[in-house]
Amino acid sequence: MRRPHGLKGLLVVESYAESWESFLKAGSVFLADASGGLKEFRVSSAKPYKQALLLKLEGLDSVEQAGAFRGSNIMAKKKSFKKAREDEFFWFELLGLEVYCEDGSYVGRLKQIIPTPANDVYVVRNKEQEYLIPATTEVVREVDLMRGRMIISPLDGMLEIDGN
Repeated sequence: MRRPHGLKGLLVVESYAESWESFLKAGSVFLADASGGLKEFRVSSAKPYKQALLLKLEGLDSVEQAGAFRGSNIMAKKKSFKKAREDEFFWFELLGLEVYCEDGSYVGRLKQIIPTPANDVYVVRNKEQEYLIPATTEVVREVDLMRGRMIISPLDGMLEIDGN
């Protein structure tokens, strides 16, 4: 949560959800309070706002109440969301995966996901370099959550591993 908005407890939220409607489908979300404990709130409304989202949660009715959660992550139960396809993943499942090429060479760890209109871009880092990997079926060949790894088939010129 970035900050409160207005006087009635609205929250300005940076969202990684597919759409603002995801919050309405979830029904309720969790915010961490100052002590680190989680508090559950029912979602009253959600709508796009500039490059973010305006979220109204039941029980947050003033700028002071909303301000207490400034900087908090907003979480929802995984079962609140349905995957459309077997090969679809939540971002939290992908972040932290070890990334390898098909030939077994290590690329790095998936550290960030950047949404773009065409496709997401995975930011993969190792000790020396950072790579931007397009999240396309042409490049991403396998995601193995059980083993904590992703196998890619890099496009020509995409990677320079070990100076090659």
